[in-house]
Amino acid sequence: GVLAMFNMIPAAPLDGGRVLSAALWKRSTNRHQARARAARAGELFGSLLLGVGLIGFLLGAGTLLMGLLGLFLRAGATAERIRAESLDALSTASVESSMMALVTPISRGITVAGLEAMSGGYTQPVAFPIRGDEGIGGIVASTVISDTPPPQRQVRVIDDLAIGWSELMPADVGEAMPDVMARARELGKRHVLVHDSLGRQLGYLRLEPGLIAA
Repeated sequence: GVLAMFNMIPAAPLDGGRVLSAALWKRSTNRHQARARAARAGELFGSLLLGVGLIGFLLGAGTLLMGLLGLFLRAGATAERIRAESLDALSTASVESSMMALVTPISRGITVAGLEAMSGGYTQPVAFPIRGDEGIGGIVASTVISDTPPPQRQVRVIDDLAIGWSELMPADVGEAMPDVMARARELGKRHVLVHDSLGRQLGYLRLEPGLIAA
């Protein structure tokens, strides 16, 4: 009874938030913006519970549990909002503006520190094709540098961090991002090799798991 009524409060991630999101989606026709608005309602409701819980606890009313519930609700709502806003941004972005440009091919065995030196001349993240025994054997993004702790950069080699050719899904530079994401979800792929209409390889695109989930 009470739990069911609480769960139907129109604030994500509660079930009532799903109902609110569906209503907003029907009204605005933008699914991601509707989810983001429902999540903002969840953040507000969670903050309200948190505030009431903390004030009540300080006054000796024993409402700390309510505050903790508000904290968890707000955290869940924030995660939903960030995902919805990211999806909304991607839905209007182009593949070309989202990809890392492919630059000069490099050989296997290079350390992350060596890759860092090679990346010094680029102001944006780039991706390096890796030469294999039979042509290009994979891709390593310059973002692995920041992902690798400085003490490990002198010893870790790019071979351990590269994306293998079989892991890459091809996509045309002119494709719409929602189409690319839908195909990646269907194929279970996270890594995209971008090419032009002539088949020339132009860039690399990494799709975060949370953004291609159904």
